[in-house]
Amino acid sequence: MPKLKNGPPPLLFYVIISGHDGRRGYIYHTAAALVVFARNKTGNAFWENCGFSVREDLIYRNKTIREFSRIDT
Repeated sequence: MPKLKNGPPPLLFYVIISGHDGRRGYIYHTAAALVVFARNKTGNAFWENCGFSVREDLIYRNKTIREFSRIDT
């Protein structure tokens, strides 16, 4: 995982959807999601330089369960 200079690595989420019939296992889907804040100009430039592109067809959704003070600024 690449690390940005003077900062933590970005979040990268992996998902594997699988199943089995009691004897054989199957992997149905695999996916990875890279999350970078829009205001993180350096991080976004880094990932674009690595060949990643912005997906205009996706919308990130969030549900607040409990309010808290942000410390990522």
